[in-house]
Amino acid sequence: MTLFPRAPALSAIFLALCIAPPPSALAQGAPPRSAGSGLADLPACTLPGNTYTCSQPALHQALASAHTVAIVSQPANHASDTALASLVKSLDKTVAAGTGEHAADLTIRLTPIEPAGVSVGMGAVDLAMLNIFVATPGNPTAKLLWSETYNGNPDMPWASVTRALTRQFKSRLGLK
Repeated sequence: MTLFPRAPALSAIFLALCIAPPPSALAQGAPPRSAGSGLADLPACTLPGNTYTCSQPALHQALASAHTVAIVSQPANHASDTALASLVKSLDKTVAAGTGEHAADLTIRLTPIEPAGVSVGMGAVDLAMLNIFVATPGNPTAKLLWSETYNGNPDMPWASVTRALTRQFKSRLGLK
């Protein structure tokens, strides 16, 4: 039985569309869609094991498409907020003023990484994480788009950690 008895070519096209994998099944390394597509369509980070795997092309597309960025730092303090605001400015974006449903296209969140135990010596340990989320109506952290970790000396002051992590992220993007 054919779905379109008078147009067998249309039946074949319809069947091909039905069995094509959904966009969410695309490989992590697949290039992002055209710049006209929405941020919500970009691939999210995956967590195979203990390390996030994120798509750098999707990050670049999101940064090119976004206009406003919300910043969240934990613990919230002047040094963290200033470093994040400076990062948003260097990305040529506007810091979102409010927290309403449509306040921002992206959310950047900076959080410390709690130590896993006692650190002996001057070895580098993970100190902070910068996460970038795609915001959706009512959920500013709907989809994790990028995760950046900074490691260093566990005795570093938090203000130094935030500046170092934002510099590391800017360097990854090729910004000064």
